[in-house]
Amino acid sequence: MRIGKVMTGTTLKIFQPEDVIGSNAHNVNLKSVAVALPRILNEHQQIVADLNITRQKKGRIAELKVRADLMLKGWDLFVPEVEDHHYDIIAMKKNKMRILQVKTSWEKASDTSVQFKLQKHYKNKHIDYYAFWIKPIDKVVYFKAKNQKTISVAFDKSYHDKYLNRNYWKNFTKIS
Repeated sequence: MRIGKVMTGTTLKIFQPEDVIGSNAHNVNLKSVAVALPRILNEHQQIVADLNITRQKKGRIAELKVRADLMLKGWDLFVPEVEDHHYDIIAMKKNKMRILQVKTSWEKASDTSVQFKLQKHYKNKHIDYYAFWIKPIDKVVYFKAKNQKTISVAFDKSYHDKYLNRNYWKNFTKIS
């Protein structure tokens, strides 16, 4: 009977009851083990899950996150059936219509930010906003399309504990 698993490096160690109770305990703190196990297992499962997700599936997940965010904010959405267009979503609210291109970043550029590379440079006439899903913090942000090649978004303060001239995610949660 096992009570849990702990990943150390690339090895997965199985804790047996005798490892934490009795002569093999060697100062194992049961509270620490109980608290650490779910976090470690969740991180391990997330790493494995990320490795098994294709680029297309990652893009679809990002689109669904953006759609959910927009619907919760009261926008009506229209989505092209095929990917022949330069946009992913048409959003309408009252008498406003906005055309969005969705991007995602599954890797952090640093410990405090992500960077979105805009390989296809759409002209302002094609889209109004880029919508980004920031996976590390599970948030959606929106930036006006201005022919950018990259956009960096901070989700935490920098090493110097400042936001300075960074695009902090909380400032970009709405489209107008």
